[in-house]
Amino acid sequence: MRQAAARGAGEGLGGLAAAIPVPISSIAIRVCPPLPPTTEERIRDARASNVADSVMYREALADAIASIVR
Repeated sequence: MRQAAARGAGEGLGGLAAAIPVPISSIAIRVCPPLPPTTEERIRDARASNVADSVMYREALADAIASIVR
């Protein structure tokens, strides 16, 4: 799932960067909420369970942003 998120973020932002005539100098995203360190703790913690996927996608997006911002 992380690989698919990374691939989708990279493809989407790469397409955006290619479609606009100027270099992208910055993109802002919200900071991820902290999660418990282990998968077991994340499953037991209702808040962590609810935000874990959004954190994963946000981290993939942040990695993709780092590769296209000039």
